Formats: sequence, structure tokens, C-alpha cells
Amino acid sequence: MAPSYSVLTTEDFAFNAVTLINAFRTLAQSFFTSAAFRRDFFSILHDLLAHAAGDVADAAIQVRGMAGDVEDRVKAQSMPTKVGLDDLPATVVNSLVDEAKD
Repeated sequence: MAPSYSVLTTEDFAFNAVTLINAFRTLAQSFFTSAAFRRDFFSILHDLLAHAAGDVADAAIQVRGMAGDVEDRVKAQSMPTKVGLDDLPATVVNSLVDEAKD
């Protein structure tokens, strides 16, 4: 059975907004008045940033490996020793000619 959804009434929305604002106010008050809360907050923030940095490092390692694979594939392909204007598409030749005029 599919869940049924109802549209929020204006009163529900207002109540939720006030509740959210009060929650942020309580968090801010706790942050400014409790050293233990600040310590825990910064500890959690530190852990999140360390985890994010590890994810970035993992992604960089993957990108480096993929770049090496691409480099190996390009090196393995035979490249023509001489490329003339006849080998280039007309649009490339026209853009090169236009750039040379400028």
C-alpha cells in the first residue's frame, strides 16, 4: 500500500517553523554557554573534516590511476608521423585560419 501524503496546513507549517527556530536557538545557547558542548561540537566537526579529507584522498588516488591508464593507452596507439591540413576536419582548418587572421 502506498503511503498517503497530506498537504501541510498553514498552522502546521508555522508550528514546525517555530519548533525549528527554537531548536537552533537552544543549540546556539548551548554552544555559547557550555564548554563541554563546544568541545563535543568541535570534536565531531574535526572527525567529519578528517573523514572528508580521507574521501578526497581516495578519490585523488583513483583519478591518478585512471590518468595513468589513459596515458598508457595513448602511448600504445600509433600516431601518424606527419599530419597535414588534409587530415583535419574543415571546421578545424577554418578556425585555425580565422585565428591566424586575427
